[in-house]
Amino acid sequence: MDRLYAMLITLTVAATANAQGIAWAPSIEAARAAAAQQQRLVLLHFYSDNCPPCRRLETNVFPQSSVLGAMSQGYIPVKINTAVDQQLTRQYNISSWPTDVITDPKGRELHRRISPQDANQYALMLQSTFASYRSALPYQQQIDGASSQLAAAGQGAFSQLATNAAQYQQSIGEQLNQTQQYTQHVAQQYQQQAADQLAAAQQYGQQYAQQASQSAQQQLATAQQYGQQYVQQAQNQLAGAQQVAQDYTQSAQQTAGQFQQGVQNSLDATQQSLQSYAGSATAPLYGTANPYATPDVYGGGATPATPPVDGATSPYQAANVYGATTPGGETPINPAVQGAVTPSAAGITNDAQLYGQAMPPAGNSLYNQPLQGNTVGADAPSEATASGQLTTNPYVQQSGPAMPGSTGVTAPYNQLYAGQANAAVQAPAPTAPAIAPAPAYQPTKPNPVALDGFCAVTLKSREKWAKGDTRFGVVHRSRTYLFRSKQEQELFLADPDAYAPMLSGYDPVAYRKSGQLVAGHRAHGLTYKNHMFLFASEQSLEEFSASPEAYLGIVQQAMNSRPMTR
Repeated sequence: MDRLYAMLITLTVAATANAQGIAWAPSIEAARAAAAQQQRLVLLHFYSDNCPPCRRLETNVFPQSSVLGAMSQGYIPVKINTAVDQQLTRQYNISSWPTDVITDPKGRELHRRISPQDANQYALMLQSTFASYRSALPYQQQIDGASSQLAAAGQGAFSQLATNAAQYQQSIGEQLNQTQQYTQHVAQQYQQQAADQLAAAQQYGQQYAQQASQSAQQQLATAQQYGQQYVQQAQNQLAGAQQVAQDYTQSAQQTAGQFQQGVQNSLDATQQSLQSYAGSATAPLYGTANPYATPDVYGGGATPATPPVDGATSPYQAANVYGATTPGGETPINPAVQGAVTPSAAGITNDAQLYGQAMPPAGNSLYNQPLQGNTVGADAPSEATASGQLTTNPYVQQSGPAMPGSTGVTAPYNQLYAGQANAAVQAPAPTAPAIAPAPAYQPTKPNPVALDGFCAVTLKSREKWAKGDTRFGVVHRSRTYLFRSKQEQELFLADPDAYAPMLSGYDPVAYRKSGQLVAGHRAHGLTYKNHMFLFASEQSLEEFSASPEAYLGIVQQAMNSRPMTR
């Protein structure tokens, strides 16, 4: 049948090519038979029905006269659908299509490449390959003849070798019988020795087991004794810890009571002092007329005059304790300032009588500079920070029992009033922690949908464009992929880069030329080495098809070194 088809091709190939286009052979076997009779080459064209470049070849390249002429002069072509004939696709290691493989009539591969998208380039590929084949054909015929002679000579040598092999096999058989007899004898001896050794090992094993059992029992008893001792020690430590905790609790309660009592005493003393000041502000200062007053010539009473002696204390200075302007224009004196003279009518001669101890120098008052970072404990040092603020309270007694665990703890009021009243010190009001304002809402840019929402798994596994479902989506390399079902989604998650377009769908040609990420379109795409590539234009696709390996390395390097985002 193949020979008959070859004869028919010989008579009608030229007329068919010119009238109806390319005459495709029905099978590789028929094409090889026809090519052998006509001394032509076999063209294997691998394509797919859903491959845009394949369809463009059918429409724009194959009908051209230059391609038809070159095909009819030197080739018997065969079309192979990669989705239907997967065995031939694997046999010829086809990873992208459209791809053309040119062989001689005996099936020896001469040339292969991705099908050119330009008719002139396609015709040039056919003509140059056929010309090279025709120039090398005489040498190939000589090689084939020599191979035939060598095969015939080898057949004779093989016959002699077969005879020798039969004789050698007989000799080997005799030696094998002798070896088997000797092996049986040696095996019997080894079996007897093994039986004797097994009996000895069993006896030794019983003795060893008894010794191991005794040793284990001794170790268990020792461990139990040690465990009892450890439990007793733990119970003693627990009792000690409970006692320490109880002591700490009692100490804390006593300290809290002292603190509360000190606060109450301070409040009482402060209230009494304020009442004394209030009484002295309305009572006569000396009970007599002001000796330094001069008659009021305007009938309004006495006007205070300057004291007759330098340095004499004006009675208005002693009476003005609230900062009101005196009639003589003297500067008011704050009782909190060190050395201030209080009214004699109140029975208080200085601040020490009012507060129970000398007041701190002006500027270091607890009202003016808050305590920060107080380290409470026995004999805590009183130091000033670089900013002038106090690290401990130098005006409060620091003796007495310390709170448990108080060393290094920030507690500005620990033992503040232990054993004394200090009306000048008040606990500062707690300040609420600063709350940072919430950051302003920054809307995020959504990830673009890849492949116009078509399922990438269905496209690769079934070569079919199928819309994905928004319920089954995955974000990969800043692209959102949609799938038809949960099963396709899980397949994609197992190996995303195996299904997603290379370079996240950006044009690899534009990226290699300018380093910029230009979005590709599924209308301009092809498959190379089982990976999908998208291009921004048909020109970029053709440049990639001419030399795909020049782009593959830089694409893989870019995907491994940086995320595909703009």
